[in-house]
Amino acid sequence: MCPVENDCFQTPAGWVTIAFSQDRLLRLQFRKSSIAFRQRVSSYRSTVLSWFEGRSHPALTLDVSWATPFGQKVYQAVRRIPRGSVLTYGEVAAQIGSPRSARAVGGAMRRNQIGLFIP
Repeated sequence: MCPVENDCFQTPAGWVTIAFSQDRLLRLQFRKSSIAFRQRVSSYRSTVLSWFEGRSHPALTLDVSWATPFGQKVYQAVRRIPRGSVLTYGEVAAQIGSPRSARAVGGAMRRNQIGLFIP
């Protein structure tokens, strides 16, 4: 397994901590203050900051291996929703072929570790 690196930096929405390994974003969390990580300038830092400036981001490789297979389907569907658009959990459930699973979609979204890029 590749080593996991962390970075913490300020964004317009507050402090953000990211975890990444090679070319995969693993986790993004908002914090109330900075935490002591060795500062590392990464492509992920510039990608997160460009998102706040309204610029489109490149097709990031997100690592959602921590999610269940159902959760992974949910995250793939949610990731396809255009920026500024909204779908209900029921609509997402229908898109992934489980129209009666709106509550399960909500549960998967609650466990989402990369909320900025899987909104």
